[in-house]
Amino acid sequence: MPRAPANLQSLRDWFILLRVLASDFIVIVLSETVLSETVLVLDTRWFTTRLTTGLLVISLNSSMTKNPNLDLSTLIRAIPDFPKPGILFRDITPLLGNPVAFEETIERMADLIRGERIDALVAAEARGFIFAAPLAIALGAAFVPVRKPGKLPYETHSYSYDLEYGSDTLHMHTDAIRPGSRVWIVDDLLATGGTVEACTKLLENFQANVVGALFCIELEFLEGRRRLAPHRVEALLKY
Repeated sequence: MPRAPANLQSLRDWFILLRVLASDFIVIVLSETVLSETVLVLDTRWFTTRLTTGLLVISLNSSMTKNPNLDLSTLIRAIPDFPKPGILFRDITPLLGNPVAFEETIERMADLIRGERIDALVAAEARGFIFAAPLAIALGAAFVPVRKPGKLPYETHSYSYDLEYGSDTLHMHTDAIRPGSRVWIVDDLLATGGTVEACTKLLENFQANVVGALFCIELEFLEGRRRLAPHRVEALLKY
């Protein structure tokens, strides 16, 4: 196999294309280590890219939805008076317990933002992790966890914010996001938007471009998207 060129613009002259299981992924195997600083400019209207050591993955921007007629809302259980009287809780555990429905949920959520450059998906513990990790794989993006105090081992940036009773603090590793990265925040549900708003404030430490926030469920009557303006808000299911 020929050696990798110093200039990736001549990539087409020497790469090996592999179609994997007839899916919409093309894998380009490089013949030597590609530095992580390398930037490959591609037209992201047609595909997204993930560049790692020795491997470039191009994901074509077509929907991966397999069950378009599946009504996901039937797997969201309504629990009255939880966690306190007067609240109607939207329980996602039946959805998570159905692998076909969960896979469909991830693909439909990915379709809401597929086709644009996404460098990282950021999510706060704990339920945000459930959706952000598989979405990161589907979209070829990094997954960056936001955690409570004392949970991350490396140096962190932090942001403290007020709750109804008391306050809370979120942390991210200082090297988690590069300046200028295009970032989406992911969570299971948008209610008042307080935690996601705190994530946007935390990301200011990184000089990141927070494009928007993506949710499985939005409770529209709580008007959380107003709190997140001017960022885009996308939600799969709305109540």
